Amino acid sequence: MVALTDSAVQAARTAVEAAAGQAAGLRIMVRPAGCAGLQFGLQLEEGPGDADAVIRFEGLDVYVDQDSVPLLDAVTVDFVERLEGAGFVFENAAPGGGCNCGKKSCH
Repeated sequence: MVALTDSAVQAARTAVEAAAGQAAGLRIMVRPAGCAGLQFGLQLEEGPGDADAVIRFEGLDVYVDQDSVPLLDAVTVDFVERLEGAGFVFENAAPGGGCNCGKKSCH
């Protein structure tokens, strides 16, 4: 199952709190696209869907649709701050899980 670093949990909790009642958790999804054939995405959500897996990380609810669950195995979500800016990064530790361009993480 997907893992979140402490910095990712903190950044997501901050975003949920800033939504002032408009969001209850964070959705993580995987869609076909990108250089590895998959595109990872995040969005704030008011609550889980009927068939969603709900994973709790230190007070943060994360919602994952059933199609995305197997694709998130061995994926770690981190929040990084660099000179280029700050944002969430998905790192796929599965064999062959990197981008076709040779990178192990996609932004």
